[in-house]
Amino acid sequence: MDPDFDGIQNLLEFVLRNAPMTPSRAALPTLKQDAGQWVFEYDRNDGSQSPATSQGVQYGGGLTVVGDVTIPATTSGAVTATPGMPADHVRVVIPNSSGKVLARIKVTQ
Repeated sequence: MDPDFDGIQNLLEFVLRNAPMTPSRAALPTLKQDAGQWVFEYDRNDGSQSPATSQGVQYGGGLTVVGDVTIPATTSGAVTATPGMPADHVRVVIPNSSGKVLARIKVTQ
C-alpha cells in the first residue's frame, strides 16, 4: 500500500524510516560514483532487520539484473553496515563494469 501516494510502498517506508502518511522521497537510497566504483547507500530502520524483512540491492547496466547483493545485519563483503540508533547506515559497493549502473533496493517480508 501507498496511502500518501509518494510512490514508496509502506514496507519500504518502514525500512527507510519514512513517514507512511506524509509524502516524501527524501529517505530514498542514493547511487553515486566514488573512486571508480558505484556506491548505493541508505539508512536502515533498526527494527527492519531480519527476521522482520529481507533486504537486497539489485543492479545492472540496464534493465536486466546482473548482480544481487543480500544485505546482512552487519558488515560483510561489499556491504558496510554502520550501526546507529534508530537506524544503521548501509553502504553497498557495486563493481563499475559498464560505466553506467541502475540499482534498486528489494525488500520482502
